[in-house]
Amino acid sequence: MFMGFTSVVVGRHTASKLTDLKHSMGSAKAVKAKFNEMDVDNNGSLDSKELANLCASLGSPLDHNELCAALDLMDRDKNGNVSFEEFFEWFSGWNFEKGDAGFDDTYNQAQFAI
Repeated sequence: MFMGFTSVVVGRHTASKLTDLKHSMGSAKAVKAKFNEMDVDNNGSLDSKELANLCASLGSPLDHNELCAALDLMDRDKNGNVSFEEFFEWFSGWNFEKGDAGFDDTYNQAQFAI
């Protein structure tokens, strides 16, 4: 029971921090720039340390539990890293499906902004 309650509290707190993070990034172009800046090993994805650094750099530092919750939310293929596509899907609110014109246009603007 306590574990379930703790998960809900951490999840809600993390969601609030991630919402603040989204609002601080602004445009798709800014999202791509920040992602590239934090991808220090240039492998096209963020590991947990890089994601933690991104959040902290935007004023939303995450503790260990919050970081685990954020990774679980963003890492859609569950490989332990967040690709730009996964990050952008999270940023855009998953309002689009891959292949939809709106997603493709917005994603391409972000992808080639830099």
